[in-house]
Amino acid sequence: MIFSLSVQRVSFALRGLGRRLCQMAVLGASLALPTTVPAAAAPIFVLNSLSASVSVIDPVSWKEIKRIPSGKEPHHLYLAPDEKSLLIANALSDSLLFVDPKTAEVQRTVSGISDPYQLRFSPDMKWFVTAANRLNHVDIYRWDGGNLTLVKRLATGKTPSHIWIDSKSTTVYATMQDSDELVAIDLPS
Repeated sequence: MIFSLSVQRVSFALRGLGRRLCQMAVLGASLALPTTVPAAAAPIFVLNSLSASVSVIDPVSWKEIKRIPSGKEPHHLYLAPDEKSLLIANALSDSLLFVDPKTAEVQRTVSGISDPYQLRFSPDMKWFVTAANRLNHVDIYRWDGGNLTLVKRLATGKTPSHIWIDSKSTTVYATMQDSDELVAIDLPS
């Protein structure tokens, strides 16, 4: 099981709350985490957007065991459908970092992915989609199990934030940040 937390985001989100409310929020979050972890459990990955790194946490001791340089502003991560790679989207570096989710070893970096803020694979594993939060577009890639080929870049006019793909792998839904709009994209066309 992979847990992901963004320390900077939690800190920023809680900054405006009172000290007591922050303590209750942290306590509530810690209660939701498992109390026992199998000895061979996969590490926990924490994105450090401000320091361009990923902390690797031992789920038994809850200590950082490694820090991986990632690329500028890692924002989201996503497990590849074959579960052999954890993809980390480095928005300002225009890259994806592939990390082994069991050993935390860097597998490779793919450059030339324009502002990958949010990312998602289609359930049939044929498509890979990124939302470019700074640049207001959604990119559709073909995925052949290891290589990405850009098929289409769609301007959204507003800031795409998060994406979802339906269970039939036919439609991508992208939320538009700071609005009540949702964009639906037909993948086959």
